[in-house]
Amino acid sequence: MNARRVSRELIIMVLSQIKLNTKKIDIDGILLNSVRTLVSDAKDDLETTTAMLIDVKDYLQNYEIDSDENKDRPINSKNIGVEIPKTDVFAQKIDGLLDVAEKCFKAIEAAEIAVLEESPEVKLYAKTVVENIQKHQKEIDELIEEFSIGWDIKRMVSIDRNILRMAISELFYSENVPQKVIIDEAIELAKRYSTEDSSSFINGILGKIVSTRLKK
Repeated sequence: MNARRVSRELIIMVLSQIKLNTKKIDIDGILLNSVRTLVSDAKDDLETTTAMLIDVKDYLQNYEIDSDENKDRPINSKNIGVEIPKTDVFAQKIDGLLDVAEKCFKAIEAAEIAVLEESPEVKLYAKTVVENIQKHQKEIDELIEEFSIGWDIKRMVSIDRNILRMAISELFYSENVPQKVIIDEAIELAKRYSTEDSSSFINGILGKIVSTRLKK
């Protein structure tokens, strides 16, 4: 996970916890608390997934032991493998394991964010973008209103609104950041934290802004 991507994750966390019209914001404190919460949640997820893995292992062992092939085997002999006829049962178990894998990936990302959060580059970029959103909120929100036809920004899902504010701030006020990277990562954040519809919605708005206001 690169530094800018971590910054964007942290920016979304900060925006979810502040009022933009607040004059003095302890961004460093908010970043630290956000990372601590993220890591704590990841730890809880890993504990849950470990329990799920143990449950699957116990199920398989008991299934093997209780099978006709192993019931009458000598006590000290090793069980032999058996066929699994109930595909629906194990499909559910596999779904559970896939969920385990996803949570493990999230835990790894949380650890990466926790490490990179101390990076001066990560903190500086996050703070700069948040400050630009505060400074230019009126212009940014007007752009969102203009290009999200039929949507009242106040009634928009907050995570979608914050992702748009962040991306628009980057597009207009951050230097040497490729437009495609900004839009792609905004879409990925929407998929991660909101919905598939949200990612399409955000992509559409940002695409229109780039093509009409930032076209080079």
